[in-house]
Amino acid sequence: MIQPAAAQRIRHPLSAIFPSPKYDLPPEEVVFIEIHRPTGGPFNVIHIPTGQKADCYPSTALPFFRWAMDHRRRVRIQDCDFWGAPPEYVVLWKLEFYREGGGDKHLRDIRGILAVPGEDFDRGFVANAAPMLGLHETWQIAERYA
Repeated sequence: MIQPAAAQRIRHPLSAIFPSPKYDLPPEEVVFIEIHRPTGGPFNVIHIPTGQKADCYPSTALPFFRWAMDHRRRVRIQDCDFWGAPPEYVVLWKLEFYREGGGDKHLRDIRGILAVPGEDFDRGFVANAAPMLGLHETWQIAERYA
């Protein structure tokens, strides 16, 4: 059972950063459950006016999490600054999701990330990390798709 005080702690910061009706957040119970899984379950935050979606992966137990925190980037959307994962980390997760379930959506997302003008994307990092995660072949597919 979710403790109301714990759920309130989760809801307050997210709702303050991503207020309704501009943003769609999962119910606080879902976020609470996801962030307390041993490997951290993902959830999404959606900007309603544009349809833009942010994928959230809240786990310190995931491979390369420490690297991602050390390489996080400040992102500004409208008048709000927040820290986001580096695109290389997002690509590694998209590769994992593609491997798990297929579907071109993750490949399209990777292609979009790689196509961002002026983005300082370290392909060498992904090429070295992918085999450690069993994603070498998946990375090769994604590179051909991009």
